[in-house]
Amino acid sequence: MWSALGRVIWYVKEVVGENDYERYVNHLRRHHPQTRPVSRKVFERDKIQRLGTGPNTRCC
Repeated sequence: MWSALGRVIWYVKEVVGENDYERYVNHLRRHHPQTRPVSRKVFERDKIQRLGTGPNTRCC
Protein backbone atom coordinates (compact mmCIF):
# COMPACT_ATOMS: atom_id res chain seq x y z
CA MET A 1 0.00 0.00 0.00
CA TRP A 2 2.77 2.48 0.88
CA SER A 3 4.47 1.81 -2.41
CA ALA A 4 1.31 2.63 -4.33
CA LEU A 5 0.78 5.78 -2.26
CA GLY A 6 4.36 6.86 -2.96
CA ARG A 7 3.79 6.46 -6.70
CA VAL A 8 0.59 8.51 -6.52
CA ILE A 9 2.36 11.28 -4.61
CA TRP A 10 5.23 11.27 -7.14
CA TYR A 11 2.76 11.43 -10.02
CA VAL A 12 0.85 14.37 -8.53
CA LYS A 13 4.12 16.25 -7.91
CA GLU A 14 5.14 15.67 -11.53
CA VAL A 15 1.81 16.88 -12.87
CA VAL A 16 1.78 20.10 -10.83
CA GLY A 17 5.50 20.79 -11.38
CA GLU A 18 6.61 20.37 -7.78
CA ASN A 19 9.74 18.46 -8.82
CA ASP A 20 10.90 21.04 -11.39
CA TYR A 21 13.21 22.90 -9.01
CA GLU A 22 14.97 19.73 -7.84
CA ARG A 23 15.41 18.66 -11.47
CA TYR A 24 16.85 22.12 -12.28
CA VAL A 25 19.35 21.98 -9.40
CA ASN A 26 20.44 18.45 -10.35
CA HIS A 27 20.87 19.52 -13.96
CA LEU A 28 23.08 22.45 -12.94
CA ARG A 29 25.22 20.23 -10.71
CA ARG A 30 25.77 17.72 -13.51
CA HIS A 31 26.14 19.96 -16.55
CA HIS A 32 27.05 23.42 -15.21
CA PRO A 33 28.83 22.86 -11.86
CA GLN A 34 30.31 26.36 -11.85
CA THR A 35 26.83 27.93 -11.97
CA ARG A 36 25.08 28.72 -8.71
CA PRO A 37 21.36 27.84 -8.77
CA VAL A 38 18.82 30.59 -8.14
CA SER A 39 16.52 30.33 -5.15
CA ARG A 40 13.29 28.36 -5.40
CA LYS A 41 11.31 31.60 -5.21
CA VAL A 42 13.16 33.13 -8.16
CA PHE A 43 12.95 29.85 -10.08
CA GLU A 44 9.17 29.65 -9.63
CA ARG A 45 8.69 33.29 -10.65
CA ASP A 46 10.80 32.81 -13.77
CA LYS A 47 9.01 29.55 -14.60
CA ILE A 48 5.67 31.33 -14.60
CA GLN A 49 7.06 34.04 -16.89
CA ARG A 50 8.54 31.44 -19.27
CA LEU A 51 5.23 29.61 -19.57
CA GLY A 52 3.71 32.69 -21.14
CA THR A 53 6.54 33.32 -23.59
CA GLY A 54 7.86 29.93 -24.68
CA PRO A 55 6.92 26.73 -22.87
CA ASN A 56 9.34 24.58 -24.91
CA THR A 57 12.56 26.48 -24.20
CA ARG A 58 15.33 24.59 -22.41
CA CYS A 59 19.00 25.24 -21.83
CA CYS A 60 20.25 21.85 -23.07
